[in-house]
Amino acid sequence: MKLNDDAVQMRNQYVSIAPNRLNTFLGTLSVPNNQLDEYIVGRIDYDKNLYGCLLIRESHEQFLRVNIQHVDLSFAVQATFTYAKCVRIECMDLWNNLRHLSASLRLDKAWLWGGEFNVISSLSEYVGRASQCQGTIDDFKLPLQIVE
Repeated sequence: MKLNDDAVQMRNQYVSIAPNRLNTFLGTLSVPNNQLDEYIVGRIDYDKNLYGCLLIRESHEQFLRVNIQHVDLSFAVQATFTYAKCVRIECMDLWNNLRHLSASLRLDKAWLWGGEFNVISSLSEYVGRASQCQGTIDDFKLPLQIVE
């Protein structure tokens, strides 16, 4: 993965903010030191004190998977941010990827999954006039059931 200029600048700011806390903090990350340049793309700070960072784990056309690490936590929170396409056939790739992802995640770690899914999970949620495709709803519900 190649970082864009903005990501490199953010990483450099992150490293320069709190060099005295950096080594302790980096010790909690599950990324080898020689790969940190590829992963650290954001920082969580307040009043120029380092509190955490954002690590990109996987980038896909319809989702971004990251780890969010805070200095006061001994673990990273896994998060997947989704923006699903509107057409059923295009969403199938997303649902398949998320099914594989949910099966590969460690169940003892926190995982936040959110976003714009462009689908409802039940006909009772619908308030429009156009007919809804039950197959699309079922496609969406399957990854949710696997995660539960």
